[in-house]
Amino acid sequence: MALTSRKARPLDRSVKHLRDTRLIIIAAEGALTEKLYFEMFRSTRVQLRVLPTGDDGQSAPEHVLARLIEFREEFQLAVDDALWLMIDVDRPETVGTVLGYLREYRVKLTARLEHLKTVEASVDASRGEKTLALKDIEKLKKVLDELDTYERDVLYPLATQRIEIDLDDGVKHNYPLFGAALKKIPGLSP
Repeated sequence: MALTSRKARPLDRSVKHLRDTRLIIIAAEGALTEKLYFEMFRSTRVQLRVLPTGDDGQSAPEHVLARLIEFREEFQLAVDDALWLMIDVDRPETVGTVLGYLREYRVKLTARLEHLKTVEASVDASRGEKTLALKDIEKLKKVLDELDTYERDVLYPLATQRIEIDLDDGVKHNYPLFGAALKKIPGLSP
């Protein structure tokens, strides 16, 4: 009874990489520009892969998240691999929408955790399946703790503020308004 039928990690084998290369998957709203943002990054330790909006043109945040989740479910990812969601935050409700996605994701991870606990306790599971389940349980507990901390300390307080931005103010003015919710970028972050 295999615990997973996912495809192998989608590393670009044509690019020099190390055995423990980290994979970062970025789901974006656009089809072209977002990919260009990351093309300049080259490393043997990190590979970036942008999942652009498809031919269907569905670029609303819920569709971007769905693509990211679909990718996660299709491939076997390593512990250090990361999934990033890249969406516009030019509407006050966007942060609340992302908070809702985080909560849905946590529910799914919690269900997976409960399933793995069942496998680990099962008399029908092999020793290898139990060992794999135990490893995955520890990984999921860590991820769930990180999600709880991020929601409590960053995303929920930000969502309750309902920050409105004016695109005419520019990125240098608007970016710092979102504080720890956004990755620090030299020149944009305080």
